[in-house]
Amino acid sequence: MPENIPTVGDRIRFLRKGKNITQVELATELGIARPTLTRIEKNNDKASDRIIEEISSIFDVPKNWIRHGKEIIQMDVSLEENEILEIIRNLKETEQQFIFDFIRNYVKTKCM
Repeated sequence: MPENIPTVGDRIRFLRKGKNITQVELATELGIARPTLTRIEKNNDKASDRIIEEISSIFDVPKNWIRHGKEIIQMDVSLEENEILEIIRNLKETEQQFIFDFIRNYVKTKCM
């Protein structure tokens, strides 16, 4: 998938036009009104998780590409690693930065 399409709405429009599907056709398949799809494609409305799931299925593209513009490789992680990631994700940005800096400094001193 191309990685130079900047927004979720642009990626949805790219997929739709690539298959020569009208907004009316796609909106009907998604169970939403055409104006709603227009607002999503123009980035005036956020695409819900359900919409992204359905678009992913309709066009057979990864959900992560629709959301982020690139495919994110899923890595096998242990339950403990996943728990650590969840804890960090729930911290404030400044707290996350503190943890990252701490880990970087720890690794630097251990590797020297």
